[in-house]
Amino acid sequence: MIEPIIFITKQALYEMVNEVLRFPEIETAWGLYGLIFPNETTLVTGILKASASDIVRKYATTTLGGNRQAEAVRWLSSNHKILKKMNVSPDEARFAFLFKGHSHHVLGVDSYSSQDHASIFEAVEKDGLEIAIGPLATLETKGPDVNYLASWRGTMVIDQSQRVWLRFYYLSRSMLENRVRRARLIDPIVVDAVDVPVVPPLGWQFTREDDYLEQLRHIKNYGCQVQVILREIRNGPPFEVQFLVSKPNWRGMLSIVTDWDFPKTAPTFQVLNPTKGSSEAGDYEGAKYLLEEPLWSPEFDLIEVVFRLEARGEL
Repeated sequence: MIEPIIFITKQALYEMVNEVLRFPEIETAWGLYGLIFPNETTLVTGILKASASDIVRKYATTTLGGNRQAEAVRWLSSNHKILKKMNVSPDEARFAFLFKGHSHHVLGVDSYSSQDHASIFEAVEKDGLEIAIGPLATLETKGPDVNYLASWRGTMVIDQSQRVWLRFYYLSRSMLENRVRRARLIDPIVVDAVDVPVVPPLGWQFTREDDYLEQLRHIKNYGCQVQVILREIRNGPPFEVQFLVSKPNWRGMLSIVTDWDFPKTAPTFQVLNPTKGSSEAGDYEGAKYLLEEPLWSPEFDLIEVVFRLEARGEL
């Protein structure tokens, strides 16, 4: 059997480590994605973090096909198809969800359990993954050690270090075809992201999911209806995220378009198909105060822009 060649970017490694260190008190889990090339050469480029709703009883779960995981995979896959049309990504490269990683440090286990082996086997045999890569993380904490600094009177230094161990398990469809049914350990090759084919970044609705859901909740709680659309833009991926916001008595529907890196890139606002002209000033309480401020600033929530547009009589 041919030895699998697995590349992983430093960024993806750092994301895994940060996820483990972010939740040292729970068993964390995350999805992996990247590209598959001929002869099963695989490139891991990033991870899909577990949603807050996925953390139950101090365990994080990333169920293959779950709502947020599925949305993120569709986002990345669709954007990658556009990249291929633009000849930015190699023709032979195929975007793929590559299973999931998780941690065992709370359990004190540093190797795959029988349940882990069953899970990765099911992902390939039943869920249809061509290649499944399952990093297992354990967290080692040393300290605290108390030291006195002779040169700084009245000062103590408490040293505590943390080390993350990652073991990479691998199972593929070709292994099952050759009657190898148990995942094996592999040694990935670490590369810089600038040295590998381009993979579209995740949109802010995934990288900042809590903020995204909170923004939607604020708008809906104000009595608005919101439709979310992923728009393909002319100059290539990633998609834009468009919010179509409507409310009774408004003169038209409000379109809010955010880029993938919102709020770094400013959103655009437009009233669609207005039924009447705008007024000089709205009747929103506190309109004078709102009129004195700019329409948009990166520290504003989207609902604050709605307030300002109302105050200006635009809605």
